[in-house]
Amino acid sequence: MPDTVIREIEGAHAIWFANSRSFLLLEEPAWDVFSRYAAGETPNTIAGFCREKYGAQETDIELFVEEIIQLIDYYNDSA
Repeated sequence: MPDTVIREIEGAHAIWFANSRSFLLLEEPAWDVFSRYAAGETPNTIAGFCREKYGAQETDIELFVEEIIQLIDYYNDSA
């Protein structure tokens, strides 16, 4: 992910987006979505990973993944 700084803070991850001069604080499973999206995985692949890792804990995994990706894209936008 271009122009980001990531620091781990007490089990969460603070992500600084230089383009928007903003940060997000993510915990699992949102952190899993971010790290895999930043590595270039598709939303479907990320949803499959989350389904395997978290099972029934997330009832609407595809929507969750989509919402987290929308947040990432929003904060990564320079506008």
